[in-house]
Amino acid sequence: MVFEEFPGDIERGRSMLHPTLMRAILRMRALTGTRPMRGWGAMLRREALHSDDPIAGAGSFAVLPRGAEEMLPSDSAELAEIGVEVLPEGTYLCMSRWGMPYEPEGIRAVVACMDKHALRPIGNAFDFCYLDTTSYDESHQEDFCCIQIPVALQM
Repeated sequence: MVFEEFPGDIERGRSMLHPTLMRAILRMRALTGTRPMRGWGAMLRREALHSDDPIAGAGSFAVLPRGAEEMLPSDSAELAEIGVEVLPEGTYLCMSRWGMPYEPEGIRAVVACMDKHALRPIGNAFDFCYLDTTSYDESHQEDFCCIQIPVALQM
């Protein structure tokens, strides 16, 4: 996936989501020449998950289409340098929810569950957006998402 950090100079809110995602998509197209993306959401940094500000360093991501990896460098340091992250294989703690990625309540709930069950994050958290404004109604004015964190049992 291609990552674009949320701007630090504006207030966190809806107005930053679309422009940040569009910058990630533009980078995806520039790097690979491909479209459309296979999904999107927000990435939350592993090092911030247990902090007072679990959204620190977060941003939007666009999932690369199948086959796009062939057009990218294979070295993980080079990938990180251009804003590309490979989601690791393994076990993930997942929680579906109604909410927005810039609101810390969702990630705090997942982290509390992770801690309760003696799981350790081994990567960044990914808040995949399944339904956005197209699903809003009288009872929900938020996105339907699934936060996923790669985890390992604590030893």
